[in-house]
Amino acid sequence: MSKFLIYGLGLLIVFLLVAFLLFLTFENAAVDHASFGMRGTHSSVQGAGAIWVNVGIVGLCIATLTYIISLLWQGNALLSTSKFLGIIGAMLIAVGVLVGGA
Repeated sequence: MSKFLIYGLGLLIVFLLVAFLLFLTFENAAVDHASFGMRGTHSSVQGAGAIWVNVGIVGLCIATLTYIISLLWQGNALLSTSKFLGIIGAMLIAVGVLVGGA
């Protein structure tokens, strides 16, 4: 029982983090902006590059959720879909950064 509880709480935290990331992404997309960075450094992309970056972030969130579902249901097709969406999402972010000139 405790193993199931720990696993469930871990999944809950992952779902909450993905939901928070989606919220921030949609908020940035509403103002045609994408920002990213770490402590002390901050970059932003506006215009067409921001659209690519925001769509890429949504793709990575969907890839994460698909991966979690593939872990629960042990589906090889879902795992392949998760990998494909992750690659596409990362490529979209890279294209957005290159187009936006961050």
